[in-house]
Amino acid sequence: MAFFFLLVIPVILWAVPRTRRMTGNWIVALKSVPVGCAVIIASMMVPVAGVGLVSQERYPVLRWVLMLSFLALGIVAGVAVIFGIARFIRRRYRATNRRAILPFVLLFLFFGIGTVWVAVAYFMIHFAIALHSGERFVGDWRSFELPPEQGVELAFEERPIHPFQAEYEYRLRFGKADGAVYRYLQVNTGGRIAFTLYRLKDGRLFLGDKDGDYLVDAAARQLLVLFEYNGKGYGAACPDRVFHDWGWATQEGETVFYEFDGQRVEAQLLPPELFDGWSFYGSISNKFFPAGEGNVVLLKTPPVRTAQSPAGETSSAGD
Repeated sequence: MAFFFLLVIPVILWAVPRTRRMTGNWIVALKSVPVGCAVIIASMMVPVAGVGLVSQERYPVLRWVLMLSFLALGIVAGVAVIFGIARFIRRRYRATNRRAILPFVLLFLFFGIGTVWVAVAYFMIHFAIALHSGERFVGDWRSFELPPEQGVELAFEERPIHPFQAEYEYRLRFGKADGAVYRYLQVNTGGRIAFTLYRLKDGRLFLGDKDGDYLVDAAARQLLVLFEYNGKGYGAACPDRVFHDWGWATQEGETVFYEFDGQRVEAQLLPPELFDGWSFYGSISNKFFPAGEGNVVLLKTPPVRTAQSPAGETSSAGD
């Protein structure tokens, strides 16, 4: 939007024959400076999208260096376009007036700052309308392909649920996009995070982050959230939908249940030796990194959280 906003004035001035031939410093600046600012925006769009593929967790300094480098290159390109257009106008229409740099500098600052404010205002208005209408912000799903497991294609997917804060919904995709099975993880409302994966001796994968621990069973196309209840480890199948309330564990006789948004799911007792001989498999941040790539904190013991219960037992499993 800002790109087209900047081109309105130059297009009008170039379209009118009288203003097209004018060579005054201010009119020349109006015909060239907005175009240069638009070039800066256009020249940064693709490179900045590429910077998003560089992991913030692993290479924060590199990301800033790349961002500043592309900004500097964009400014150089924009300034070159401005002076190129100004030179063309003066030569084409045989300008005789003395050149002045001040109009160009002032308009460059005005349009640069104005573009930022227009972008911010557009974003805030759109956000306010969405809040007033009750519409929940939801971005597009982004997939990070993992190596196939037990003959099943596997992918970790995320989408933002806040326009500017780092809040996300997560899910695992089992199989191809058409006819795939999805299992959802806990919603993340606390910042950008990374997941670590370990392979267990039975072939399944352990998946964990700061909020929860999971067991990935590709053959069964199942994702179990792991928790501890009364000193024992359990796993409960995650639903095929987004859930926001989790962690309540109850017991009836010998059966333990885990709740997702009030829906009770029967939990499975985990064998004590499940994590014996596990090995680091990889990590997920802005993509999947196999073992040996990137810097991760390796776990010595699986951090299975203690579940909540309506009776008020100690918890660290969820909301």
